[in-house]
Amino acid sequence: MAFLDRTEALEAIKDLPAVRALPSPPDDDFLETLLTASAGKPRATVTRNGITYSEGVYVYRHYFVAGRYLETLRSQHILESGQGARFTGLRVPIAALMALQNGDDLSLDLEVPRGYEATEVVAAHGGGPTIKPIVASRSSLTKVLP
Repeated sequence: MAFLDRTEALEAIKDLPAVRALPSPPDDDFLETLLTASAGKPRATVTRNGITYSEGVYVYRHYFVAGRYLETLRSQHILESGQGARFTGLRVPIAALMALQNGDDLSLDLEVPRGYEATEVVAAHGGGPTIKPIVASRSSLTKVLP
């Protein structure tokens, strides 16, 4: 689901199980800023599930924002290995959120601001982080979401 109203998108983020389970409440200012910066626009008018998303009108991408918010919570990550470090703990929910966002972006044919694509950052051996595109499919989502 995508939102045309930023306030509704913010509430939807707070209602996601991965966000609700956090030990402290989310930072509304951070979430609102990221919702605004990452909003996409449909390239053409699309109707999905009875909602019309008009060409050029902002669509707030709550799954993307929730995933990026979880990525900022380093205290929730567990270091799995020293060389070629990988993070666990929130990795599966973040990947699931990015996959859901990628599915919304594709189905609405959203034009998203550069740098706000639904991707996953993966630690690389001997270098900087690698950006890994997330591809949504029904079978991959059922593996990470109940």
